Amino acid sequence: MLRGFYSTCILLFLTLNLPSGSVSSEYSAKSAPLVVQFRDNLLTVRVNNLTLKEVLKEISKQTGIEIISYASTEIPVSADFSDHVSDEGIKRLIRDFAFIFIYNSPNSKDVRTALTKVLIYPKTDKKLQKKEETQERAFEQQISQSQELLENFQRDEIMDVLSRPEDENTFDRLTEIFHKSEDAGVRAMAVDELGILRDERAIDVLVQAVIDTDSMVRISAIHALGEIGNEWAVQVLTDALSDENDHVKELAADVLRSLKERDPSYQ
Repeated sequence: MLRGFYSTCILLFLTLNLPSGSVSSEYSAKSAPLVVQFRDNLLTVRVNNLTLKEVLKEISKQTGIEIISYASTEIPVSADFSDHVSDEGIKRLIRDFAFIFIYNSPNSKDVRTALTKVLIYPKTDKKLQKKEETQERAFEQQISQSQELLENFQRDEIMDVLSRPEDENTFDRLTEIFHKSEDAGVRAMAVDELGILRDERAIDVLVQAVIDTDSMVRISAIHALGEIGNEWAVQVLTDALSDENDHVKELAADVLRSLKERDPSYQ
């Protein structure tokens, strides 16, 4: 079942079945440097080597979607895609960041048309960090073969879960992975995917994840709580306001505020 180790690097925010289109630094546009169109809830973007900040600002202007970034978006981006649902299009542009989408109709059958806010924050790339540390201090990065195989297996198991999102056992498998894994990256991946499922049963797991010893897992838990968005989620997010990590507290406050704006009964 083990797949190539390299495939795990993309798991944190893997989006299944994305429409065709690409974001590439090699894109060469002969037209205007930036074209953004939003018609019938479909987003078209053509941009050649402008900063992501400029592109997101124009998308916000055209769509009315509020886009808030806690990460630097002063990076060049080139892209060319047409007629994407707004959230899918934006995901293509910010896939190098961690993010959370807020919808005003969480129970709608087509919630993608109700996207109202996007929160962007830095992604913790632990695998990249490990690679850099290995180059500097190789002897400090030696781990037992059995532990490495276990972590790879758990990551590959998440990959298998993601390849079958409609499987009735998906929730149970992700929950089991979260409880058994000693790798913070694996736990964060499992929590992210539980949020995407928007299954209220995940609250019990998220209550534990939001007090995890690793801030990356706690951030993923806040992300997932924002996706679920019920009264229990609001309570857990309120507790997270006392987190020792400033970024976790700020994100919890922002998600909590967004949920209360969406449903005043949470006040």
